[in-house]
Amino acid sequence: MEPKKTRLARRFVGAAVGAVLLAGLVAGPVAAAKPGGGTSSHTTISLAATCQFTVTLTFSGFGGKVLPEVGLVYRTGTPLDEGIAYSSPAAAVSGRSGTWSHTFVLTDGGTSQGQYTAVGRLYNSQGREITGSKSTPGFYISGGTCGRPVIS
Repeated sequence: MEPKKTRLARRFVGAAVGAVLLAGLVAGPVAAAKPGGGTSSHTTISLAATCQFTVTLTFSGFGGKVLPEVGLVYRTGTPLDEGIAYSSPAAAVSGRSGTWSHTFVLTDGGTSQGQYTAVGRLYNSQGREITGSKSTPGFYISGGTCGRPVIS
């Protein structure tokens, strides 16, 4: 017959191993469902017509409800460009996958050729930008001699 201490030690080790295995089974699916894994965000800009810029944000893998936002950005020639107009839908949408697009119309007849780019990002229900959701096209386009204000 085994001493009492040996039996208790075996039970304790057996219980500990069982707890670790159970924790691994439970935590595995939880970790796999975390937001941020397999997410993507892509923003494009195109010229619809003179002084009309279409900005599109396509996203996937964020989960929950998100509020997409696209913006038109003016190149200032300094390290900081100027965001001049933004657009979001009226209500949050599924972060699983989606697209938000807006055509920004500037007044025609400005005094110089401006260059523009875009930005797209997602916000959570508390109004905070979701880490990893911001994207830009990485280039500028010219839309003619556009002025301000932004009409739509």
